[in-house]
Amino acid sequence: MFNPPLLPGMPDFHDSVEYLRHNRNLSRESTAQKAGFSSSSLNKLILQRKIPDPTVFDKLVQFFDLTPTQARHLQDLMQPSGRLKSIDELRRRLTDQGLQAHLDHLAQHEILGAYLDPLQNVLQGNEVLHRMMPGLDKADHNVLRWMLTPAARDRVYG
Repeated sequence: MFNPPLLPGMPDFHDSVEYLRHNRNLSRESTAQKAGFSSSSLNKLILQRKIPDPTVFDKLVQFFDLTPTQARHLQDLMQPSGRLKSIDELRRRLTDQGLQAHLDHLAQHEILGAYLDPLQNVLQGNEVLHRMMPGLDKADHNVLRWMLTPAARDRVYG
């Protein structure tokens, strides 16, 4: 069984096209030919990290038989990633909006509540969250780091 290479970092359009190509065990030349455009176009796309014109993009979507959701994801990957706001800035925004009151209301009903950033850092959480995830502060308030702690193993897998 052929295993495509792991992506070296955050996925982008170019690496994702290469992943799809490797997943089908195809050369760039055969991929381009079967998709209906020149291999030099595909080489420029991948090696020079060019953005395809809409016709080439549509041919790739059709060739790889992507669902509308997958096609949208691939299209989104053509855009540069936006910078995440700092944790302090995100926490300030939540505080300014008064969202802790909502989390406290949830806690009164024993409902775990939290606001997380995309990297799973807890920006604000209620008392139930901290009771259910002991030692979260020792994991820098990051849920993924916490999952690797002995406290998490005891709580989640115990």
